[in-house]
Amino acid sequence: MALRVLHVVNRRVAESVPFELAGHLHGPRASVQVAVLQPSAPGAPGVPPGVELVELGARLAADPRAVLGLRRLVRQPDLDLVHVHHATSAVVVAALLAGRRGRPRLVKTEHQDHEHQRVHQNLLGWLCHLVCDLVLYNSAATGRSLGRLGRRTVRGKDRVAHNGVDLGRIGARRARPPATGAPVALGTVGRLVPQKNHRAVLAAVGRLLDDGVDATYELVGGGPQADELREAVAATGCADRITLAGPLPRDEVYDRLAGYHGFVVGSRWEGFCNAAVEAMAVGLPVAAADIPVLREVVGPGALFFDPDDPASIESALRSLVSLPADERAERVAALRRRAEEDLSIEAAAERYLSAYEQLLDRTPGPA
Repeated sequence: MALRVLHVVNRRVAESVPFELAGHLHGPRASVQVAVLQPSAPGAPGVPPGVELVELGARLAADPRAVLGLRRLVRQPDLDLVHVHHATSAVVVAALLAGRRGRPRLVKTEHQDHEHQRVHQNLLGWLCHLVCDLVLYNSAATGRSLGRLGRRTVRGKDRVAHNGVDLGRIGARRARPPATGAPVALGTVGRLVPQKNHRAVLAAVGRLLDDGVDATYELVGGGPQADELREAVAATGCADRITLAGPLPRDEVYDRLAGYHGFVVGSRWEGFCNAAVEAMAVGLPVAAADIPVLREVVGPGALFFDPDDPASIESALRSLVSLPADERAERVAALRRRAEEDLSIEAAAERYLSAYEQLLDRTPGPA
């Protein structure tokens, strides 16, 4: 008999990993209902066939409309499991379930590096853990970031379940090696926020171009640093070869990736980094910040650099631009294989389903 699973997410947007994953869980093993707290914006992704969408139309997780809607949903008969993702809505659901006899099991996925979250977000997460039957981490690095106190709140009822990307949507797009005599096109996809370390990467790109390296660089994404980064591009003196493309629809992002010859991810911290996996799937060699989560997710096929060392960033970019053909092919094959075999959205959905089934075979833990 198929499991009945309710996923609770804040928004229905193209960048929502929880929403995308929930849509891939529906099938013979699980029937899936997705509760979305906030109204959907124009251009929100469609709902996969077989997945029931419930839009609560609330502004915040603590709005009466959200609380009453969630109360009704978590009390549905024969509901096996509720899966939550975001701090405030997770605590609301945990409060609605705490102490109830015969309640559905509660699962929470942690998506972010907790060392860089706000104190109140961590506190809300830890409160939710006390009621959870299972806590999933999108990477082992995310789990480690809980720290000693946070780890005590999960009490061993945790496991890693990596994210995955939709390889079917990427389709047959494949990057090609740079043509002889043509500039090498490098690119990055990511929100324009300090976490992503774009200023340091732009400065390294500027030094590289100023040194006569025949390359271009494009940064795709939107965010609060847009004006600051436009000034940083102007300061390089190479604005004719550096492009800030702004935010783009997902399919257009994949088209851009296929036009690059190398991908750069300079983040100081991440929970997982889907953008890097999408670049790997397209067939790009990757230069990545040497932080534990990128070592874990991208694997040894990348060129790693110290995100706080300008010379290290510049050296890695120089190596990325000048990769010999055989080394490039070897790195690309290893990165694509890792994306296709371990980090597809189908593999991620299987990890979730296996975790659900294992949990439901156990005696319920105390609420």
